[in-house]
Amino acid sequence: MTDTDSETSFAGGVTDLFKSLAICLVASCLFSCLPAIYWNRDVQLPPAYELKSHSPLADTATLTIPNHPGERSHGAKLTPRLLSAIALYGATSLSLHPYLPATLGGVAFLACGIIVGTRLTRDRHAGLWMGLLLAGLYASNACFAINHGPKPFDGIAIGLVAIAMMLVDRPVGFAIAAYLACWTDERAIVSLVLIGAMCLVRQDYGAAMRKSRWIMLAGVLLIYALTRLALSRALGWTASDTSMLGVSPIAALSYAQMAGWTAFEGGWALCIVAAALAMRRGAKGDANVLAASVVIAITSCLVVLDISRASAFTFPVLFIALAILVKHAQSLRPFIRPALMAAAIVTLVSSNVEIISGIAYTPLPTLPIALLMQWFGG
Repeated sequence: MTDTDSETSFAGGVTDLFKSLAICLVASCLFSCLPAIYWNRDVQLPPAYELKSHSPLADTATLTIPNHPGERSHGAKLTPRLLSAIALYGATSLSLHPYLPATLGGVAFLACGIIVGTRLTRDRHAGLWMGLLLAGLYASNACFAINHGPKPFDGIAIGLVAIAMMLVDRPVGFAIAAYLACWTDERAIVSLVLIGAMCLVRQDYGAAMRKSRWIMLAGVLLIYALTRLALSRALGWTASDTSMLGVSPIAALSYAQMAGWTAFEGGWALCIVAAALAMRRGAKGDANVLAASVVIAITSCLVVLDISRASAFTFPVLFIALAILVKHAQSLRPFIRPALMAAAIVTLVSSNVEIISGIAYTPLPTLPIALLMQWFGG
């Protein structure tokens, strides 16, 4: 290939990426939800976020939201989410919308589907369908859309996890993104473990590369733990309130169906086809990695009884399933493209249905609904 051909190929790839991203953004607005930055124009931040928007290093342990028992540990768990606080502080200092950093995280989330999907399948159409699958999940993830007041930190965390996923083939970039993701939300650690699981099933990763990624992840988590301990002591941060963890195992299990649906929605088609194909090819190891990842993902949602937010951190499981499909399917058809199309369509269509359990979520409206509400003065 000549230098001119290489430049043309790169330019074409960038153009396709932006076209695909534009399609995913439009799909989000038409089928999923409007970004909070559009809908919540005059947002009033909860007390802990308000303090963090002016003082990122502040200890917010004493700040809770009255009359919301489920938020009693709100301030305590917010204190160490340093990078998210810095992003919020930057937006506030520049007189920008406080949800802007989280919205940009959502864009990274959609781009991750396109880029990593294309990289795994070597097919741009498959990458687009993977992006559309994540576009559908955008609505049911409370990090971006639920209850008309998504948290301004959570979208930043998801964005950093997505960036880590996109940089998994670049060791230095991956390590840096993974470390920064830990400082956005502790739940990002679950996502990083799932990214490590994806490395175990990728056909283009040899044993040495898989081992190096897990050593890297272990090093990142160790460094994060040490630096967080040192910073907490230096700044006198109050210990995080963990009393909400595992409050009632029986009550948690009653939410298992909702957790499973919210985490993957139409992505279950991808997981089921991948597991079936792996078993058919005699690859029990790959099927076991996928099954274990699904269990870890759903359990992580139930441990804190914060399903609508914790489920947003489980999306790497979908890439594990896709990597298994690519590894064992002989061609893009009849498995990969149809499974991706079915997963994306189901997720986009069902995004804002009040999910299975009967708990009423209030997602932000889609673009058509928003226009109708404005037209009729709603």
